[in-house]
Amino acid sequence: ALDLGLPKEIFVHGFFTVNGEKISKSLYGEQGRTIGNAIDPLALVKRYGSDATRFLLLSQFPFGSSGDVNVRRFDEQYDAILANTIGNLVSRTIALMQKFSDGKVPAAPADNSVFANQPLHAGAGEAISSSVASILDSLVRAPVEIATLLNQYADRTAPWKEADPAKSATALRTLVDGIVHLSLLAEPVLPHASAAIQRAFGVSNRQPPTPGTPVRPTEPAVLFPRASQDVKVTSV
Repeated sequence: ALDLGLPKEIFVHGFFTVNGEKISKSLYGEQGRTIGNAIDPLALVKRYGSDATRFLLLSQFPFGSSGDVNVRRFDEQYDAILANTIGNLVSRTIALMQKFSDGKVPAAPADNSVFANQPLHAGAGEAISSSVASILDSLVRAPVEIATLLNQYADRTAPWKEADPAKSATALRTLVDGIVHLSLLAEPVLPHASAAIQRAFGVSNRQPPTPGTPVRPTEPAVLFPRASQDVKVTSV
């Protein structure tokens, strides 16, 4: 009707079931009561925010495949992955920077061995020749893997009790560089949180911050408030 050409290629997600049931707006209970089980994206955004809603839906099963969306586990997944793994990493690193590095990126080399076995550290470019499904799955998975590695690294190096200033500075610089890289990879799936991280760490033109760059708290200060506390996330 608009005299526009037909698309030459489209990308379609798989078939969703919800909590093991086919999606239906007229699903009946034992007494004939309508209890439709369609996923309400507006309700999810109101509770978790648009970033987390996008992440939760994309992370349920590989893009393009069919699978089940267990909405009952969204709070658990949100807390475990976004709040405790990514959000906590960012907030604890900023706190460490303010306490042990005068709130600035230290002039120290990063410990790149942390990512020795992490092929996505170089960026998502490796997946360009792969399928769209593979790229999407990588963009969902990679930030979580990097955050997990960085949390383990922070626990292992414990810069808050390291007596050698050089080692402490290297640990902090490694955390900063890793978080910046995480934020760049996460942009397509977590755009608001990624932008908040980059502003806090002084990222300019997608380049890591130089030594001496001030590090500030993110806005909002808590990127992913824990869902278990029944806090509705509306800021990101």
